[in-house]
Amino acid sequence: MRSRAVPPSRLSRRRRPARRRRAAWGAAAAALALAALAAGAARPRIAALLAPAGARPAMTPSPARPPRPSAPPVAAPQPAPLPGAGPDRVSRAQLAVLLAAAWNLTPTDIGPAYRDVGPGTPGRAAIEAAAGAGDFGPDPGGAFRPAAAVTRLFLAEALVDALGLGPEASLLADSPPPVRDAAAIPRRDWGSARLAVALALVPAEGGSFRPTAPVTPAQATAAVARARSLTPWDLAPALAPLATRVDVRAAAAATEPDRPVAVSATVRAGELVLPVPVVWRATGGVVAQGALFPTVSSGAAVVRAQVPGGRASGEVRVRVEAPARLRALSPPPAVLADQRVTFAFAVATAGGETVTADGGRAVRIQLRPPAGPAVAAVPLDRAGVVRFSYRPSVLGTYVLTASAPHLSPVQVRFSVVPARLGALSLLVSAPAAVAGGRLAVDGAVATPARAGRLPDRVPVTLTAVLRRPDGGAVGVGRWQGEVGARPLPLARLASLPGPGTLVLDLSSPGGALAPARALVPVAPRGRLSLAPAQTRVTAGQSLVLTATAPGAPQGTALSLAMVAPDGAPLAPVAQLLSHGRAQFLLTPHQSGRYRLEVSGPGLLPAQASLFVLPGPAAALRAALASPFPPAGQGPHLVVAAVDGSGNPVPVPAIDIAWRYAQGGDGWRRTRLAGGGTLALPPARGSSCAVAVRLTAPGSGLPPDAQVLPCREGSTPGAAAFGPGLFLSYWVARDASPRAIVNAALKAGVRTLYVEVAIPGTGFWGQPGLDRLLPVAHESGIAVLAWVPANLRRPDADLATARAALAYRTPDGLGVDGLAADFEGDLDPHRVAAYLRALRSAAGPERALCAVAPMPTRLAVPYAAMARYADVLMPMAYWQANDVPVAYAGAYRTALSAVALVRSQAPSAAVVPILQGYDPDSAGGSGVYSPGLLAERGALAGALAAGARGVAFFQWGTLTPAEWRAVRMAAAMPFGRTAVRPSTPVGAGAPSGSR
Repeated sequence: MRSRAVPPSRLSRRRRPARRRRAAWGAAAAALALAALAAGAARPRIAALLAPAGARPAMTPSPARPPRPSAPPVAAPQPAPLPGAGPDRVSRAQLAVLLAAAWNLTPTDIGPAYRDVGPGTPGRAAIEAAAGAGDFGPDPGGAFRPAAAVTRLFLAEALVDALGLGPEASLLADSPPPVRDAAAIPRRDWGSARLAVALALVPAEGGSFRPTAPVTPAQATAAVARARSLTPWDLAPALAPLATRVDVRAAAAATEPDRPVAVSATVRAGELVLPVPVVWRATGGVVAQGALFPTVSSGAAVVRAQVPGGRASGEVRVRVEAPARLRALSPPPAVLADQRVTFAFAVATAGGETVTADGGRAVRIQLRPPAGPAVAAVPLDRAGVVRFSYRPSVLGTYVLTASAPHLSPVQVRFSVVPARLGALSLLVSAPAAVAGGRLAVDGAVATPARAGRLPDRVPVTLTAVLRRPDGGAVGVGRWQGEVGARPLPLARLASLPGPGTLVLDLSSPGGALAPARALVPVAPRGRLSLAPAQTRVTAGQSLVLTATAPGAPQGTALSLAMVAPDGAPLAPVAQLLSHGRAQFLLTPHQSGRYRLEVSGPGLLPAQASLFVLPGPAAALRAALASPFPPAGQGPHLVVAAVDGSGNPVPVPAIDIAWRYAQGGDGWRRTRLAGGGTLALPPARGSSCAVAVRLTAPGSGLPPDAQVLPCREGSTPGAAAFGPGLFLSYWVARDASPRAIVNAALKAGVRTLYVEVAIPGTGFWGQPGLDRLLPVAHESGIAVLAWVPANLRRPDADLATARAALAYRTPDGLGVDGLAADFEGDLDPHRVAAYLRALRSAAGPERALCAVAPMPTRLAVPYAAMARYADVLMPMAYWQANDVPVAYAGAYRTALSAVALVRSQAPSAAVVPILQGYDPDSAGGSGVYSPGLLAERGALAGALAAGARGVAFFQWGTLTPAEWRAVRMAAAMPFGRTAVRPSTPVGAGAPSGSR
């Protein structure tokens, strides 16, 4: 899943947006095919599709480099007659045949079903294939009108869509096309008309576009051939004005004079990637075939890319270095016998700087021991560094030589000794330090060895780690240096973190010198104190908390962390220290005890408690514990008196009058002291909506009357059949619950999957559930907890899921089930053990769902999941699986997702999760969002495969068009019937107009 607008997806595969283009500007073979088509080799095949029966033009061989035609062919074949068409016009069905042939679309490219396209419709396969590839959108009412004549505007829009230039056309729709009759073109179609004129697909005639004029067979053939022959250079003049920037990248930051480095450029209009080329220029090099060839022996080469005919440009700097020699990195002066040691050598310039871009060079290593045969090896360097490991056993002096062609060799001498020759020592400038202060660290050889056994200076490594009082650890730094018989400086630490204990470790390569450790206590700069103005407040009442830190510097950032009465950590609040104190303004709403802690860098934290009392009773409230009670059981009615913040308030008694809204008997009455839960008997029909009237005698509270939606579930997984929608925790916590529920009701959403945890954090979704559950259940919407199940720490994942299932809001409501998101360890035994434990925790009445990636990429153990989970939910993300963004690709993705799950678990209830986000955008909302046409294809595929329902990922990234797809899903017969691919789906919700 993609969460926090961070796959989505966590599983989503990033694709280059330019790969979505269906024009053939990506490969040389495709370019040759286009040239052959333009020269006439492929045109007869296309023309034959429009010619009358029996008139088949002869195929002619194409020249080696055929020229592209600049004008339509002189003679055009006549199309086969269709109702409503004639020899001087092309029908929509004929255009579909033309497009399907030009782009090699096959009948397997399923398209949106039209109510006027049936088995006997001429060109039906081509119509569905072209529409499935995104070339057409259904007219209002779901009709294609195959016999209708193709107009010039319709042809322009179809060709722009076939080239994948729909997003560019939308950006060009802000200004009219440069034709005299622009006022006759609908504003929404200005972009398509501008592109069609600029690219000579539908050229202006006498300065006018004539949008409603019919298209002849010759014009249609020439327009399709022109579209297939377009190259990125042809597109540049029309699209260059849209470019806002050029992102230039180099495969390496540095290279050698004789080694080229790959460079690439992406032209963007905002987030949209434009399919246009760039003009390369380089200072200090030449760019050819996508690579920079340096022309300088040392220095820098600046590579610049600019859009031809536009102002957008970008550049990247590549350092050019000439490697001249090999250099030893921290060679060990002495090595303990029978201990493995690693020698590292760098490919360096004459000045000693490592050539990091170097790689793959063969470096010959020759090692001469004091006795025995020599050792040889030829390792390859990686990023300019080559490593060689060896375990010496013979005592004495070794000589190691590293050499490579065209580089000066390097020689290292080291001794192999039976025992340590001495020890390292650490000297610190002070035995103790203060947080935020400074510390100097020196090193030396405390026990010098015998003369001649060690050099004057020995390479060493110093590491520093701060151990906090709470048991945590913070890395401070790592330094490399040299020490000798006299102390030498190693590090100067400034702004020490703290408080805690600073652990300093000093070691040398080879282990011939004993390591050294020093512990330096780091005292806090001061102690914080936290004093709330009041220790007891009423819910909804504001109060001020004052934190003081005597002696702390002005401007120190303090953070106030709060834990709510239900155990959920609330978002921290930050303030800057001013004149020794900082004040926090709080307005708590949930009644109970809050735990408060204020902390700051280098300061000891302070804790305090705050008690929030419920306010006076303001209203009566009723909700169902779950709007999906199990089959044969009645719902549980939860009633309470609440204050203005929703906290339950005790009242002497609440009188309840209730009855089933359909097929029930008269009103039944009962009384609960102070509120509580009332178990209702089973309803007689499938609908168990409850009409409720509440009164609280003597309390002065106004009576409450409402109808609570409810539907009896035939299986425990009925709550997950949806349509469903995934919500991040921040949406559930921060957005208005009434706004969420109203939007869900308007779209027909029946299930919300609310994120309540992320890996490694435990269950922290209490505040969001407290706000959302009462409103959702009041409206008949099921709420399932969405939790991670990476199984890297199975016990922690299980504890999180159990906590989510066991949680109850202050008025006693709980989640209707749980969706376990498997995106880590997919071992069948671990998955089965985890779900078995959750099945016991959820009980037989609550839905348990298993969310997992598409089984085409990973071996997902759906058979093991189906033994315990009520619903299996594969992620049917077509863009994440490199499927073209169109009806056909989304259809096949959803169809195969359900089919692949069923191949492992034939009787399982499958609810695929459909894509509702842009995987190429950092926030999930971008120009490459799927759109309604793709969503309709996914819905049709899921329905054809017999899915029990669908869910969408995720709230906050759905476009308005995709919200329409959610509404369509609510009206589709999921789980009740499986349809054939040709059955019309959502005919009343067109994806666009032509």
